[in-house]
Amino acid sequence: MGRLANDWARGHGDRVKFDAEGARLAAMPDRSRIIKHEAVPDSGSFEVRFGDGRASKFFYWDDVPARRLRPEIPTSVVALVQAKAFARAMSDNDDAR
Repeated sequence: MGRLANDWARGHGDRVKFDAEGARLAAMPDRSRIIKHEAVPDSGSFEVRFGDGRASKFFYWDDVPARRLRPEIPTSVVALVQAKAFARAMSDNDDAR
């Protein structure tokens, strides 16, 4: 029963977990994650994905200055710092509620 229950949970965002006897375990906390997307080498985005289903926010970057379409596009290091600061600020806002 535990395997079937966990298979069901996988299709529902892995938020519900069951033990081997089928008893429901505590839900995973709503956390934000930072996911790196890099389809082209040295260019991509960092996605701040929220665990509670809110829309993600993307921070685009390009490490090749000659390829940047706009001069305000940051490097990967700067974009990662911005993404972490945003995720931390949103987490602090959630904790204040």
